[in-house]
Amino acid sequence: MKKVYKSIEEVKEVFPNSKIHEYENFFMVEVGKTVSILPKALSKEKIEQVMRENGFPAKYLRIVLNGVKETEAVRKVKEMRKKGAILDGPPGVGKSIASTWKIAKLLQVREISNPLYISCISFPDLKELYAKYREYDAYLIDDLIATLPQPRLELIIEILYFAELQERYLFITSNSFTDLAKGLPEALLSRLRSYCEFIKIKESRDLRLQSTS
Repeated sequence: MKKVYKSIEEVKEVFPNSKIHEYENFFMVEVGKTVSILPKALSKEKIEQVMRENGFPAKYLRIVLNGVKETEAVRKVKEMRKKGAILDGPPGVGKSIASTWKIAKLLQVREISNPLYISCISFPDLKELYAKYREYDAYLIDDLIATLPQPRLELIIEILYFAELQERYLFITSNSFTDLAKGLPEALLSRLRSYCEFIKIKESRDLRLQSTS
């Protein structure tokens, strides 16, 4: 991730003898006759606004933006090097939270600006999604299942192809990607294997139940 600055105080620590101007999206630093533009980290409030408007569940955002726990899923997503990730594991082990956390971080450092959340359990309107999915620069396809109805599956496949071809950030969560893969075209699977890191979550405890106990 590229370096961004969260506050003017942070900029002053790096450029102590400079004239610094703060703007909405960047800091301008004057060192003698040299002027540098430094990107400014997106605020937590703006991150929440963007992600809410693009379908991310409020519950996920509350967890992610208020100190997410270092679960196995979060730790493995932190270590990912590719632009795509497939998180595979049982329900409740933190796959969706980890993916949402990573997307929030990408927003914060301005690697992306317009991420989209798609729940395969509570699917959005097909026509609206088909008309708009190309506008986004990152995708979380949550709870992708083998029994997805054919019209929905066909659109998801199209989005997967698009994300890979356009090199957009892509996160897929599934409780059993092995079963799901049987219904995907071999050509697409080949692309996903190359583009995405396959992250197998070994944790078996349902963290949702732990959080309510």
